Amino acid sequence: MFTRIVELTAKPGKNRQLADAIDEKVLPILKKQKGFVDETVYISDKDDNRVLAQGFWNTKEDAEQYHPALNTRRCMTRFGTCLSPNR
Repeated sequence: MFTRIVELTAKPGKNRQLADAIDEKVLPILKKQKGFVDETVYISDKDDNRVLAQGFWNTKEDAEQYHPALNTRRCMTRFGTCLSPNR
Protein backbone atom coordinates (compact mmCIF):
# COMPACT_ATOMS: atom_id res chain seq x y z
CA MET A 1 0.00 0.00 0.00
CA PHE A 2 1.17 3.52 -0.81
CA THR A 3 -0.11 6.75 0.71
CA ARG A 4 0.04 10.20 -0.85
CA ILE A 5 -0.58 13.24 1.33
CA VAL A 6 -1.55 16.55 -0.27
CA GLU A 7 -1.71 19.77 1.73
CA LEU A 8 -3.96 22.53 0.41
CA THR A 9 -4.44 26.09 1.56
CA ALA A 10 -8.03 27.27 1.46
CA LYS A 11 -9.15 30.86 1.55
CA PRO A 12 -9.71 31.93 5.18
CA GLY A 13 -12.76 30.21 6.62
CA LYS A 14 -13.25 28.00 3.55
CA ASN A 15 -11.54 24.79 4.70
CA ARG A 16 -14.82 22.89 5.20
CA GLN A 17 -16.07 24.02 1.77
CA LEU A 18 -12.81 22.86 0.14
CA ALA A 19 -12.93 19.49 1.92
CA ASP A 20 -16.53 18.98 0.77
CA ALA A 21 -15.58 19.89 -2.80
CA ILE A 22 -12.76 17.32 -2.75
CA ASP A 23 -15.21 14.64 -1.60
CA GLU A 24 -17.80 15.61 -4.20
CA LYS A 25 -15.63 16.41 -7.22
CA VAL A 26 -12.26 14.68 -6.87
CA LEU A 27 -13.15 11.43 -5.13
CA PRO A 28 -15.39 10.21 -8.01
CA ILE A 29 -12.48 10.77 -10.43
CA LEU A 30 -10.00 9.01 -8.15
CA LYS A 31 -12.29 6.01 -7.75
CA LYS A 32 -11.96 5.39 -11.51
CA GLN A 33 -8.16 5.28 -11.37
CA LYS A 34 -6.30 1.97 -11.41
CA GLY A 35 -5.03 1.05 -7.96
CA PHE A 36 -6.92 3.71 -6.02
CA VAL A 37 -8.16 2.40 -2.66
CA ASP A 38 -9.59 5.32 -0.66
CA GLU A 39 -9.09 8.91 0.44
CA THR A 40 -9.52 10.74 3.73
CA VAL A 41 -9.75 14.52 3.99
CA TYR A 42 -8.80 16.33 7.18
CA ILE A 43 -9.49 19.93 8.19
CA SER A 44 -7.82 21.80 11.01
CA ASP A 45 -9.91 23.10 13.87
CA LYS A 46 -7.19 25.64 14.71
CA ASP A 47 -6.20 26.87 11.23
CA ASP A 48 -9.29 27.75 9.20
CA ASN A 49 -7.49 27.54 5.87
CA ARG A 50 -5.63 24.22 6.15
CA VAL A 51 -6.79 21.02 4.44
CA LEU A 52 -4.96 17.69 4.17
CA ALA A 53 -5.99 14.92 1.80
CA GLN A 54 -4.57 11.44 2.31
CA GLY A 55 -4.95 9.10 -0.66
CA PHE A 56 -4.38 5.35 -0.44
CA TRP A 57 -3.18 3.40 -3.48
CA ASN A 58 -2.27 -0.24 -4.05
CA THR A 59 1.22 0.72 -5.24
CA LYS A 60 3.41 3.79 -5.63
CA GLU A 61 3.34 3.21 -9.38
CA ASP A 62 -0.47 3.45 -9.41
CA ALA A 63 -0.35 6.77 -7.57
CA GLU A 64 2.38 8.13 -9.83
CA GLN A 65 0.45 7.15 -12.95
CA TYR A 66 -2.44 9.32 -11.86
CA HIS A 67 -0.34 12.26 -10.63
CA PRO A 68 0.81 13.53 -14.09
CA ALA A 69 -2.79 13.46 -15.26
CA LEU A 70 -3.77 15.93 -12.56
CA ASN A 71 -4.68 19.15 -14.33
CA THR A 72 -3.89 22.07 -12.02
CA ARG A 73 -5.93 24.58 -14.03
CA ARG A 74 -8.96 22.31 -13.95
CA CYS A 75 -8.62 21.96 -10.17
CA MET A 76 -8.30 25.72 -9.74
CA THR A 77 -11.49 26.14 -11.77
CA ARG A 78 -13.36 23.61 -9.64
CA PHE A 79 -12.11 25.00 -6.33
CA GLY A 80 -11.59 28.64 -7.27
CA THR A 81 -14.07 29.93 -4.72
CA CYS A 82 -12.37 28.25 -1.78
CA LEU A 83 -8.74 27.47 -2.77
CA SER A 84 -6.09 30.04 -1.98
CA PRO A 85 -3.97 31.01 -5.02
CA ASN A 86 -0.85 30.63 -2.85
CA ARG A 87 -0.97 26.82 -3.24
